[in-house]
Amino acid sequence: MDHSTDVFQWPEIRWPWRKLSREFKLAFLSACGIGLIVHLYVFTNLLLGNDAANNTFHANNYLTNGRWALGFFSSFSTIYQMPVVIGLISIAMIALTAGLTVKLLELSHPAAIVITSALLVSFPSVANTFAYMFTADPYFIALFMNTLAVWLTKKYRFGWIAAVGLITLACGIYQAYICYAAGLLLFDCTLSLLKDAPVKQVLRRGIGYAAILIASLLAYILITNLLLRYHQQSFASYRGMDTMGQFDLSAMLSAIPTAYRKFILSFIRWPYSPRFLQLAQFSVPLLFGGSLLYLTAAKKLYREPLRLLLGLVTVLLLPLALDLIAVLNYSVDPHLLMIYAFVLFFVFTVKLTELAAQQLAAGGRRWAWLSAVSALCCCVIVWNNFCVCNVGYHALQTCYENTFSTANRIVARIEELDGYTPGDPVAMIGSLPRSYYGIAKKYGPYSEAIHEMNQNLVLTRNFIAHYIGLPMPAPSAEQKAAVSASELVASMPAWPAEGCPAMIDGVAVVRLGEGEKLS
Repeated sequence: MDHSTDVFQWPEIRWPWRKLSREFKLAFLSACGIGLIVHLYVFTNLLLGNDAANNTFHANNYLTNGRWALGFFSSFSTIYQMPVVIGLISIAMIALTAGLTVKLLELSHPAAIVITSALLVSFPSVANTFAYMFTADPYFIALFMNTLAVWLTKKYRFGWIAAVGLITLACGIYQAYICYAAGLLLFDCTLSLLKDAPVKQVLRRGIGYAAILIASLLAYILITNLLLRYHQQSFASYRGMDTMGQFDLSAMLSAIPTAYRKFILSFIRWPYSPRFLQLAQFSVPLLFGGSLLYLTAAKKLYREPLRLLLGLVTVLLLPLALDLIAVLNYSVDPHLLMIYAFVLFFVFTVKLTELAAQQLAAGGRRWAWLSAVSALCCCVIVWNNFCVCNVGYHALQTCYENTFSTANRIVARIEELDGYTPGDPVAMIGSLPRSYYGIAKKYGPYSEAIHEMNQNLVLTRNFIAHYIGLPMPAPSAEQKAAVSASELVASMPAWPAEGCPAMIDGVAVVRLGEGEKLS
């Protein structure tokens, strides 16, 4: 009798990874590896800007800023600032973005793919975002959503429906990444014209792309206003967020020069170490324009005036698309967080030089020099970005340590006050002068490029409570009024002079500087 039994076998699982293209895999893996190396410093240290110090434990519920989806997507890493967890999620999202970007641009050469991934993960706006670590992972999820929306639009006939939903949702996380989608959509029209697609077809496609962006913005504004009305709130005026809910055509048109100016100045304002590396960045517009002119001549586009004109329009609109947020958020100058889409100009240059090299090779001409020059310039830019990001991180580290030591000294003086017991209200007046910030001043251009912190210490009530361990309850309205009216406060010297801090009407008062702002 056969007593043999069947041997259990695990069912075969068809991993989606096997179905992905070689180009996507290379872009994804290179972005993961390079991203982890470039930003390892911030993932393994506690680096705090002002907002990060005040949001150590926060659910990121920012409905009044129009970010009604931010809280939900922040929950993937909980309410705690955990750099390693948030960093891994963020790098994975940028890597997915890199993979889809490579697919959308149809990059084929391995060097071009790796360089594209390196540009996307090293652009200083990424480091700027990590200075606000508590929101970094949902922000980069929003970036991926915008890229996915473009891919679905191109891949499927009715993909535009999902695209509108994704861009709307991404705006509910962070509005500025719509520029990334706008840049990809516009450049797709440019590439289509270079690839001899019918002009009418490209024109219809461009109108359809514009309709997707407009529909997404309208849906976002509608949802935002409904939620604000339901919760009986209104748009915050912080950084012009209230203008995102309005369509003031004249104000938007007047903001267009600002968008172009910001784009042009971005090639000048990033710090460089050493300075001569800036030459590589200046060469990118030359490579972009030179490749474009060569392709125009090689494909004899001048014989089709309408194609040539439409192509010129798409190129001239590119800076506007990449800085669309400057028009939508027209009342303020865009924050460095908002200009991540500028990196696409470098990526588009890689694509154009690849097309030019292919055209040269097809004509039997030597083309290796063009690819070599483009790759060299981009590698230099990536290396400089790597340096800029990490010098900026070091500036934040120094800022944190200066803040920590200063806060410790202030707390020690407060605890020595006669009549003070832990839990008593504490009032802080003014802010420390820049001359007090010590060595953090030496990071000037780097700290501003990464965080726009202007060498400020992050000395706040929440910082002292969370990182020094002293409860810092704010004084009541009545106590604030009494303290403000006190002659003792008016004559109190600024920190660290003798007599500061002092107990006044049951409140520990610390005058940090000559300013009158009491918190």
